[in-house]
Amino acid sequence: LRADVLLIYTIDTRFRTETTELGPLQTIALGFLPSKKAVVRATCAFMIVDVRTGFVYGTGETTATEDQRSNVWGTETAIEEARLKAERRAFEDGLGEVEALWRGVIAQHDKS
Repeated sequence: LRADVLLIYTIDTRFRTETTELGPLQTIALGFLPSKKAVVRATCAFMIVDVRTGFVYGTGETTATEDQRSNVWGTETAIEEARLKAERRAFEDGLGEVEALWRGVIAQHDKS
């Protein structure tokens, strides 16, 4: 690739579901009332590394949280939608952090 530095990143995603008890109302509604909530947290961690020496110029991370309500029948879909939103936001926020980090690296190591 003939690169001098690499940006290495990873996205770690965790989720949980919470259930709200609706009592007899849930039975009457046949599970269609939104009684479940998916909460997803995605963290984008990154570092800028010199390819020749392995020197790490800097690191950072950003985290985004999303939640999505659903009924008994749509829990998997709700988790997937929340996951995509959280991962996208964590990545986009991470790009802003990388830009600031890169400006600092250039300012510190520019020899011209």
